[in-house]
Formats: sequence, C-alpha cells, structure tokens
Amino acid sequence: MSGTFAVLRSRFAIVDGFVAILTLAFAWACAAFVRQPTLATFADDSVSYLVMAQVFSPYQPASQAVAAAFASEAIYPPLFPALLALAGAAHDVAWAHVVNALLLAATVPVAYLLGVRWLEDRRAAAIAILCVLLMPAMWVNAKGILSEPMDLFFSLWALVHFQERLEGGGADWRPWLAFGFLLAGAFFTRVVGATLAAA
Repeated sequence: MSGTFAVLRSRFAIVDGFVAILTLAFAWACAAFVRQPTLATFADDSVSYLVMAQVFSPYQPASQAVAAAFASEAIYPPLFPALLALAGAAHDVAWAHVVNALLLAATVPVAYLLGVRWLEDRRAAAIAILCVLLMPAMWVNAKGILSEPMDLFFSLWALVHFQERLEGGGADWRPWLAFGFLLAGAFFTRVVGATLAAA
C-alpha cells in the first residue's frame, strides 16, 4: 500500500505530531498577528468581499449604503464572502481577519500531505512546510481579507485527491464526484480556479 493516505493509515510518526502542533501554533500566531478592528490593506479586494458578506449575512442586514454598493462590488465568486457571512464575520472586521488566518492555517496539513506524496519523505515535507511558514510574505499576505487562502485549500485538496484516487484511472464515479466538488469549491472561491479544472 502506497500513497499519501497509506502513510496516514500507517503508524503515527513523530513528524506528523510536529506538523499538527505547527499547524495549531501557526493558526494561533497568525490569527493574533492579523486581528485588528480596521482593514489592514486598501489596494485589494477586501472591501468588496466584506460588502458581499454583509449583503449575504443572515445575522444582520446590510446598511443602505452597503446594499447600494453591492451591484458594483459583487464581481467576485460568492463562496468566500458567503463563508464570512455564515461565520458572523461580515460586520466584524477583526473576526474576518481571524477567519482568513484560520483558512490559511487549514492549508498547512493539506500542503504537508501533498509534500509527503511528492517528496516521499515525511521529514522533508515537514521541513518544506516550516520554511514556507517562516517566510515573511506568508504573514504579510495574511493581512488582507482575501479569498486566496480558501482557494489554496480547495486547490491543494484537489491535487492530493487526484493523485491519490484518480491518477491511475478507475471506473468508480464517487472519487470523480468528490474531485468535482473540490474543483467547484476552488472555482466558486476564485475564478482562477477554472485553470485548475482545465489542467
């Protein structure tokens, strides 16, 4: 038995525990780093996502100004602002920053799985993840309330799933259905997700 999921079914390794602790530590540290009551970035799409989220929110109605701006701002796929709305982050900028940080942290174990698959070594995959998390750009880019972390989550899972369940072919339709949901998740988070489906 080979492959990423075979690795997961095998004896729990110390390095797996290290990656789990690293993921939790990064989630906490990144959330603390990005949390603030005002927008951290201005030359990006954070405002547009918050406008969409406030209109989508089931907890609190959008103001008239936000509702009026919706038509011009709602030019992005709906999944990320819908998540912000359901998480109660539409009207709470500080919490929206935290949600984005947690989404970014959720990509860490998925990237580790892909690293184990590609590098065929748990330690090498863990070191690669650690190096990525220590990059300043990882932290600076987390400051925006943007859809990239959510898109990365779906895209990495799609790659892991494809290589583990579909690369060798097979007649079972269920893995293909799951793959389709992952691709749809990427597409409805960012339009660029269509390139993953095309590839």
